Amino acid sequence: MQKRNSILELKLKLVRDSVETLYKQKMFIVDNIAKSSADLARQSSEAEANMMRENDNKEYLISVKKAIKISQTMVDMGL
Repeated sequence: MQKRNSILELKLKLVRDSVETLYKQKMFIVDNIAKSSADLARQSSEAEANMMRENDNKEYLISVKKAIKISQTMVDMGL
């Protein structure tokens, strides 16, 4: 009986340790996602501000090729 209880306690400890490890990994991933999201938002706003500065006092009509190139750059930056 004592041996059985000892085995059950070891199994319980293993499960607790596994759950703790998974929780720590989850929190690490969630924190990284939040940081990455904040970095992407900052980079996007900086890129938008730079584009507005660069296009100041320029014509607002652009070619389709240039519009596609700019949008592709923004998509690549988002990825």
